[in-house]
Amino acid sequence: MGKLGHFFLDLLFPPNCLICHRAGRFICSSCWQKMSYLARQVCPYCAKPSLTGQVHQSCQKGYFLDGLVSAFPYHPLFKEVIAQIKFEPYIFSALKELTLNTLKYLDQDERFLPFREFVDKENPVVIPIPLHKNKLRQRGFNQAEIIGRIVADYYRLPLETKLLLRNRPTKPQSSLEEKDRKKNIKGAFLIDELRLNNCSGPLPSVLLVDDIWTSGATAKEAGRILKRAGFSKVWALTLAQ
Repeated sequence: MGKLGHFFLDLLFPPNCLICHRAGRFICSSCWQKMSYLARQVCPYCAKPSLTGQVHQSCQKGYFLDGLVSAFPYHPLFKEVIAQIKFEPYIFSALKELTLNTLKYLDQDERFLPFREFVDKENPVVIPIPLHKNKLRQRGFNQAEIIGRIVADYYRLPLETKLLLRNRPTKPQSSLEEKDRKKNIKGAFLIDELRLNNCSGPLPSVLLVDDIWTSGATAKEAGRILKRAGFSKVWALTLAQ
């Protein structure tokens, strides 16, 4: 859907705060104060604290993510906002608001200097976590792709939505115990070999984008597939964790 379509949808459905329902904005100033930013980042491999979000040197094993950055804790308020966006898909502007606040936060905090250097020096291609075609048909949109388009536009990076594909349907990760999530997502992604073969020169670095990181099983599996295909550096960016 184009910008004009989003404009008319916002006219039809004027913003109300998704938390307290006050008219005027999708998240009012009072509720923004409750949406505190993350106190710390974690290593995407071991989930222990990492000041910058980079994977610990001792955790750099095999085909694994090089870093992870997020802005918000996945507490009940954020969970409620994301749930409403996913199941009421006309509130695209709310997702844009969350994404832009995430990016501004990453720009302003010195802890994220390694991430910003990765973006500036590597000029990575932005790849959203894909949905399976059945889920995409059912929902009508992929929230990760919407976030990815905003991220790519903000940093002036290329966007690729057809290279990484969802190979098979999976159960919702949120419905599973943490120990079952890795098994559920294993083998769920593949690379479009034709598009990969059409890439000229060395493969670029990748900025993998999704809305939330819980166990990290989905982004880890996607990162593994990308690295096995030859992408040397892969960072993940999510709104919350």
